[in-house]
Amino acid sequence: MEMIDKKKSLVLQTIVVFLFCSTIFNANGQIVMPKDETGKITYLDVVRMDSIPADTLFKRINEWVKYSYPKSNTTIDSITRKIATRGRFLVYLNPGVLKEIHGAIRYDLSIELKENRYRYVFTNFVFEYYKQDKFYKYNPTGKEKPLEEEKFPGWQSAWEKHKNTTDAHVKQKIADLKKAVENKKPETMYIAPVKKTQDW
Repeated sequence: MEMIDKKKSLVLQTIVVFLFCSTIFNANGQIVMPKDETGKITYLDVVRMDSIPADTLFKRINEWVKYSYPKSNTTIDSITRKIATRGRFLVYLNPGVLKEIHGAIRYDLSIELKENRYRYVFTNFVFEYYKQDKFYKYNPTGKEKPLEEEKFPGWQSAWEKHKNTTDAHVKQKIADLKKAVENKKPETMYIAPVKKTQDW
């Protein structure tokens, strides 16, 4: 009986640790997004891939970028093995059937390859404000706001939700990228970004 209780306790501790590590919040319950040394929100990691040849790795990443960002103006440099693209997704007000478009989050993605490893960088996150026209269609207004800003007067609750949505969106993209590189089906998983380094 004591052995069973110890196993249950160990399982419970493992679950608690996983939940604590998978998402980081500050004292106010707001999500803490990773930032680089300049204070810019940045999801970055260097992933080692010793078992996959560089040419195969570059091909798989290239195909994933084309599939994941079909409408973006992607730059692919096969000599330096660098890929750069831009992502955008809508964010909403009001949950469920009453939701309305509040705007879009735009960001830059770059992926670089070296022998036996690649590095991804998601950064330059900007909120683009949308407004409904007389035909009930939502369009960009030209107004923008960096996601690093803490305050959004009149929309603070929505602003925090947009950050949470962005965090989930990027983590999903990272998970899908890793699965594509490993030639596996995409699925949701948590990847902890690391700090930006000059030498990777």
